[in-house]
Order: sequence, then C-alpha cells, then structure tokens
Amino acid sequence: YYKKIIDIRKNKYHDILTYGTFIPLVLNDNIVSYIRKYQGKKIAVLCNLSSDIQQYQLDDVESIISNNIHDYTENELKPYQALILLLK
Repeated sequence: YYKKIIDIRKNKYHDILTYGTFIPLVLNDNIVSYIRKYQGKKIAVLCNLSSDIQQYQLDDVESIISNNIHDYTENELKPYQALILLLK
C-alpha cells in the first residue's frame, strides 16, 4: 500500500499533489479531508480517523486512485479507511 502511495505522489499525480491548490473539506469531525486542484484536475483525499463507519457526501467522483481497504461503498468510509479520489 505505501509503495503505491509513493508511486502516486512521485509519478502520475505529481503535479497536482505538489503544485495544486489546497482546499480543506469539512465533512465531519472524524474525517480529515481536502482537495488538491491544479490545471483543471481535482483530487480528494479522505481519511476516517475513527473506529466507526462515517458517512460523507461527495458527488463528483470520477474514479478511485487509492483505497487502503479493498471494499468500497460510495459516500461511506469504513473505520480507519483512507481514499484518494479523482474528481470530475
């Protein structure tokens, strides 16, 4: 998992993650989340810091870049799940 995250940061999404504008998202108190926006591309990072399932609303998801839990349910984060999402 960590090798994949490093690869994402160094290669395919390097520009957006390095030079993109940081936009904090406030989804709820248990989710740390933000968007990086650069040259018309947007990436959202969501991390559930609790031991409970957390609901969130993010409608413009195009695809999943990374997920530390193999199961994905739209608009729901499992305990300690971290997602990197490509947005439309």
